[in-house]
Amino acid sequence: MQKTNSHEVFPSVKHVATNGRSSHDLSSRLYLNGEKKTVEDVLSVFAPLFEPFVPLVQGSPKHDGSQPGPGIRGPEHISLKIDRDGFSRDVHTHMDSSYRLKIGEHEIEISAGGHSGMIYAFSSLLQLCASEGGNGAGLPAMEISDSPVFSHRGLMLDVSRHFFNVSTVKKLLDLMVVLKMNVFHWHLSDDQGWRVESFTFPELNTISSRREKTASKSRPVGGYYTHDEIREVVRYAGMRGIEIIPEFDMPGHVSAILAAFPQLSCRGVHGPVPGDFGIFEDVACAGKDEVYGFFSTLLDEILPLFPGPRVHLGGDEVPKSRWKECPRCQEKIRSEALKDEEDLQAFFMNSMIRVLNRHGKTCVAWNEAFYSPAMEDSAIMQFWREDGGAQLSNTALHGDRKVILSDFWHYYLDYPHGMTPFNKTWSYIPRIPNMKPEDAERIIGIEAPLWTEYVPNEERLYAMILPRIFALAETAWGRKSPEKFKNVLRRLERLELMLARIGYSGTPVRKASPGGIRAFFQLFRFFVPISWSRFLGTLKELKREGRR
Repeated sequence: MQKTNSHEVFPSVKHVATNGRSSHDLSSRLYLNGEKKTVEDVLSVFAPLFEPFVPLVQGSPKHDGSQPGPGIRGPEHISLKIDRDGFSRDVHTHMDSSYRLKIGEHEIEISAGGHSGMIYAFSSLLQLCASEGGNGAGLPAMEISDSPVFSHRGLMLDVSRHFFNVSTVKKLLDLMVVLKMNVFHWHLSDDQGWRVESFTFPELNTISSRREKTASKSRPVGGYYTHDEIREVVRYAGMRGIEIIPEFDMPGHVSAILAAFPQLSCRGVHGPVPGDFGIFEDVACAGKDEVYGFFSTLLDEILPLFPGPRVHLGGDEVPKSRWKECPRCQEKIRSEALKDEEDLQAFFMNSMIRVLNRHGKTCVAWNEAFYSPAMEDSAIMQFWREDGGAQLSNTALHGDRKVILSDFWHYYLDYPHGMTPFNKTWSYIPRIPNMKPEDAERIIGIEAPLWTEYVPNEERLYAMILPRIFALAETAWGRKSPEKFKNVLRRLERLELMLARIGYSGTPVRKASPGGIRAFFQLFRFFVPISWSRFLGTLKELKREGRR
């Protein structure tokens, strides 16, 4: 029997099962803590999430697309138990996510430290089934003992630039289960749209959720999630062991809100919800008391929809030009004895953090929000990038500050594979540039953001996510041993085939690491419609990044 502490999200099959087994579908007999269950019973406890995989357990379509074989040759029993005590000696962190999977001749034993661990054990088992499905070879005899290295294994979806309905969000959550990812960062507001139903401020629904053009084209985009739809997504994610972190970006990236409430800006100038992308000078006025009252009231209304412990308040890309010109903002700086506009942003963010604290929530914010040392110590910093190095974010790492890494050059999924190829993401070791070695323990996890300015539909969404998210998922779980890249490709091709059977088709892993002229033309096609100067600037930054 093969025995391994795998640290692989996608277990590889390396040994054929012993001879002499009876032929049984894995669905023949299931036991949960000693009590006989049907496969439907078990799936009702540990998923509707595995419903798409039932055909893979009972007999999968063959590689050539022909009809399924008779099913997997496998053990007669599957034994399941939640056994926290059994993990206390060898797993000291992430107890709930740890699991052991033992495949013997007559029985499969699954033990887990908690609900999430049971889900991950099933994910590994069903991937093994899919790999062997319908070929009559049988499951391998093996034992896997595993737990993740990072507690935060995240994927972010921007639904402001393009709106994705509940069914698409659920399908993405199902993919996250396969990848053993546990945080869905839901970017629900930005300049181009507000996406949460509000009864207190109905103008957010009628005005802020709609725009008439997209990237200078007459292509309207609109939509928002009702309270009931949000509750359904939260419930669906919770069953799959996934925490939802909603993001309400402030005090910048609020143009959609200002379209309905222009009085919340420094100038009070009315404008439409913008269809163009970029950074806008008009932001929420940090000198007006009514601004603090508006956001406090809005958060009080919508935070109860999200039972998770964390809420993202954005804080990124906040131009300070309006604040420097605004008498109210300058008066706020004087009256609160603040040093400058960076301190003013920290003052604003800290005021909103106190609202989160009333609801028992912890703040997450992008690293620009931490340029002032006055930023609340309890807030978690999500690092993406800084111009000119990372000194400012490093100075924010005082006290017990925790960090989520979403490095722009490796984990941003909205740029073409010619700029961020799969092999680059796969080989990346998560870190903040210039971070002190003793600060590495502050990193609680990694996350891949998908911004959707140029992702208008589900087909494009998966073309950008897959296969790069495979790399992040394995790094987040804690890939330990080096592996030849050709072996990685072979292993992930099996996963691609499995996912394609249930409706997930992205960029093929063999085509996701372009170089040379192919990479150049991908960048050219992507950036030139946006701007020639941005294209040239990106080439310069890529060269500089390559020298680091």
